[in-house]
Amino acid sequence: MDTSGASSAPGRSQAPAGPPHTLRSRRAESAFGRGELANWRNVTRIHSAVYRWSGGRLGARLAGIPMLLLTTRGRKSGLHRTIPLAYLAHGNDFIVVASNGGQEVDPAWWRNLKEHPEAEVQVGRETFRARAREAGPEERAHLWPLLTQANPAWESYEKSTKRRIPVVVLGRGA
Repeated sequence: MDTSGASSAPGRSQAPAGPPHTLRSRRAESAFGRGELANWRNVTRIHSAVYRWSGGRLGARLAGIPMLLLTTRGRKSGLHRTIPLAYLAHGNDFIVVASNGGQEVDPAWWRNLKEHPEAEVQVGRETFRARAREAGPEERAHLWPLLTQANPAWESYEKSTKRRIPVVVLGRGA
């Protein structure tokens, strides 16, 4: 389960929802291992906290790749969930990739956005409301080479999964 940066309101931490024995957790554990999953969740929580605390001055780039903070509303819990994501700026939109590290299931943040497409995005010091939508086939075909050039990991993730990885457009204004 992708609950990195889980919080009841943006900026407040809360323990991940659900018991550790849920099916989603078992899937994630099989991909990462229990200890690695816990470490990954801690890293994303710390990254989100530092990004927000510093007003986007710290954490806005990770290994040279631009990062944003995406806050979604949980589709079941209704709680706000924040996760740092790599992005590509494209005109007035921000493009993110629902790769989930190449796993066979969509990340929780994308499942949340499909249910509640309104979100909050922080890019550097700027925070704004956004509306998410999946890129259509032609738009995806145009964006995918740009995305994999910006972050080659996405290409390897696509090769490691049978699912078509969603390309998500975050448009300003909800």
